[in-house]
Amino acid sequence: MSLSFRVVNELVEAEKIWRALCPQETIFDSWDYRMSFNTYQKNPIHFIVGENSGKIIGAWPLQLSKDGKALEFFGGDYMEDNRLLLSPETQTEVTEEFYAHLKTLNQPVYLQYIKNTDPVSSALPLKDYKYTLPLTGYKTYEDYFADKYADHGETRRTLGKKIRRFEQEPLSIVKNNLADLELLFEFTNKMFGDNSSFICRPFHKEIYRSHVNLPNFQTELLTFYHGDKVIAVSLAFLYQGSYAYVNTGIDPDSVLKGFS
Repeated sequence: MSLSFRVVNELVEAEKIWRALCPQETIFDSWDYRMSFNTYQKNPIHFIVGENSGKIIGAWPLQLSKDGKALEFFGGDYMEDNRLLLSPETQTEVTEEFYAHLKTLNQPVYLQYIKNTDPVSSALPLKDYKYTLPLTGYKTYEDYFADKYADHGETRRTLGKKIRRFEQEPLSIVKNNLADLELLFEFTNKMFGDNSSFICRPFHKEIYRSHVNLPNFQTELLTFYHGDKVIAVSLAFLYQGSYAYVNTGIDPDSVLKGFS
């Protein structure tokens, strides 16, 4: 199959292509999630669409980088589970044609955190690991420890001691007090200073605030108290049957320092 390629710069058409081709597996597959970054960062859309006889076979969902010189995945460098979007019946040789097309472009292409979904992507150099935890078969954290550390008795006992110590503390959790998202920002900034993503990334607070109102997302904002003092705030989302952890801010001056 020989493909013809064109570029889509218009958001409405890009959204239709994304929703038609992208399987909804993780939060990074959500158009609304990625668009929340583009709303503030305003990187120009640059979807490279491959067609055969006028039928869309697939697309590279890209945008111009902040400096306007390179192409990157739609949503920017915060995104994970990036992928070449393909129609379900696409064959391997067509996938290779999409990758080969990138080499013909007259500008740099910087693509990272690509999901291993085809022979070409599986052969790319490893950048980082992604951690997932299938929960089938586990009813309690003790079940998980017994299975995960079946041959590591000392590790299992150490974890058990830490948990029992926590259970002796006056700890409590409040769920979805959305105003506490501001404490997550505050604690993260205290921990990391100028390296905090909420300082060094433009509009990062605004983007995070917008996420609690995304359609099809169930917010899991947990505020952790030690007595009457907030010591940590954790943000996650339930999306498509999966729990997606996002970020945690921990008060660096809190009692948690003694539990490392």
